[in-house]
Formats: sequence, C-alpha cells, structure tokens
Amino acid sequence: MNRKPGRQRRSQDERIEETRARLLDAAIKVMIERGYAGFRVAEVASTAGISRGGQLHHFPTKDALVAAALEHVYALVLANTRARAAQPLAKTDIIPAMIRDAKDFFFSDYFFIALDIVMAGDKDDRLVEVAARISAEQRIPAEQAWVERLCEVGLEEEQARDILWLVWSVVRGLAVRRIIGEDAVRETRVIALVSTLVEAHIQSLG
Repeated sequence: MNRKPGRQRRSQDERIEETRARLLDAAIKVMIERGYAGFRVAEVASTAGISRGGQLHHFPTKDALVAAALEHVYALVLANTRARAAQPLAKTDIIPAMIRDAKDFFFSDYFFIALDIVMAGDKDDRLVEVAARISAEQRIPAEQAWVERLCEVGLEEEQARDILWLVWSVVRGLAVRRIIGEDAVRETRVIALVSTLVEAHIQSLG
C-alpha cells in the first residue's frame, strides 16, 4: 500500500514528460515547415494532439515554447556529438569524423531554425538573446568535445581549437551559402580540400 502513491507519482511525471516531448516535437515540425515568421502556437497544439489549454499549462507563451524547442534540439545534437567524439578513432580519422559531425548539424533543419530565430531579432530582441544563450550553452561543449579529442593525439589546446574553428567555420559557411544556391559537387571538393590542408597542418606540428 505504501508504494502505490510512488507508482502513481512516477506515472504522472512520465505523462508530463511525454506531453512536453510531444509539444516540443510538434513545435520543431511546425518551425521547419513554416519558419519562425509563420510559427503559430495553435498549430503546435493541433499537431501534437493536445488541447490549447494543455499546451499553455506547459508553455504559457510563444517565446517559452520556441526557446524550449530550440534547447531540446540542441541538447540532442550535443549528445550525438559527444557520442561521436568518444568513439575509438585513429588519428587520421578524427578530422573526417569532426567534419561529418559538423555537416550533420549545420546542414540540418535544426541549424536553420536557430538562424531563422536570430534573423528575426529586429522584431524580438529577447528571444534572440535566449537563442544566443542556448546556442552558446550547447555548442561550446560540442566544440570542446572535439578539441579534447584532438588534444588526446598530441595537439596543444590552442592548436586544436584553431583547427576546430577553421573546420566548422568552413562547413557552417557552406551551409549558409546554400541560401543563395546549392552546389553539392563543389561543397564536397571544398570540404575535401580543407580536410587535406588540415591533415597536412597537423602533420607539420609533429
């Protein structure tokens, strides 16, 4: 008899988390389809199959819902990055793995959701500040995971950080350039060139 309330409590907590997850997944889906400018909280509730009142109970404002959805996707990406960086890799495989990880994020809908929110800054400074904070909290640890991996194979921390910044800046730039036109063949060549140059630089460091 004494255990029954505990079981009920866990069940209630699970239902709360399930409802929040459905709302966050729905918010991400709507943002991908509509963009931030076309984002409507009523559509999120409908997509999630949850009443408007139920949605407001968990996320009382549009900004709260958008921020939580952004934090949710960034947390998922960070978990994937940490898992990849922790895999057994030969020294020559680290840069290709780092590039794949960067492409999976910067070429994804998740990155463009964040970019869309930031570009809406002239309309909502507070949300942009929140988006910037969430990005820093989640992406800096993602960068650090690869910096630490490079340090494990003999690079100094500043050397590793420079390489990380170079590689991810190139991949991020290619992703943004897709806004004005996609050239998958050239993207592949540029990334291969960067990988070759970085590998040669690492070898020159001894």
